[in-house]
Amino acid sequence: MTHTIFDQIKSYLEHHSYARERRFRNKALVEMLLEKHGDGSMFFPLSKLKDFVEDYVSYERVWRLVLEDCPELRGNDYKDKDIYEQKFEIERLGREVGYNQNVKKLASLPE
Repeated sequence: MTHTIFDQIKSYLEHHSYARERRFRNKALVEMLLEKHGDGSMFFPLSKLKDFVEDYVSYERVWRLVLEDCPELRGNDYKDKDIYEQKFEIERLGREVGYNQNVKKLASLPE
């Protein structure tokens, strides 16, 4: 029986609760792909590295789909993304929250 990427990621999230936190997503994806492609103890030939990267992109995309379809598998920090983005805009960029939306709205107003 062939398991789809969706099934693999869903099963991984069900069995590895640490991976549900956004900050551990990349680590979990790399673990899954190293399990599939080898232990990584030697350099990948270019063709293998290309396969690895293409798989990573697919896994990451489907990972988000699994979390959208199965919200009970989301980690506690899932909703923190907006908070961190707003904090970054204020502290690092010196922008108020909603800056981009305000600029777009202003641009759409007639002169």
